[in-house]
Amino acid sequence: MARLVHLLLIIISCVSSSSSSSSSSSSNPKDFILATLGHTDDSLNFAEFAEKYGKRYESVEEINKRFAVFKDRVKKIKSHNEKGLSFTVGINQFSDMTWEEFEAKMLFNLNESGNRNVHLRRQPQTH
Repeated sequence: MARLVHLLLIIISCVSSSSSSSSSSSSNPKDFILATLGHTDDSLNFAEFAEKYGKRYESVEEINKRFAVFKDRVKKIKSHNEKGLSFTVGINQFSDMTWEEFEAKMLFNLNESGNRNVHLRRQPQTH
């Protein structure tokens, strides 16, 4: 009986801490991101991006995934802009999305009947 009570207390404690961590993510996403990633220049840049665009990440795993994508995008943005081309690119509301996620959410493929859906093709990467 004592073991059962102890087990129930552990379960209640886990549920309680889980709900408090998710409530902290919704109340102040920037603090939640920085608590998850630490206070580096990259993580601060990401937290400010998330705050600016109203991003809400529901878990530590999602924060880590989006942060990795964001860092990759920033790297590509810097690389492009250092080339001195006639245009520059920058961080926007899609900077935490992979190309495949962006394509699925924002672009349309031709449907089976060939109706007027738009599809932009990604240019091959040259390194």
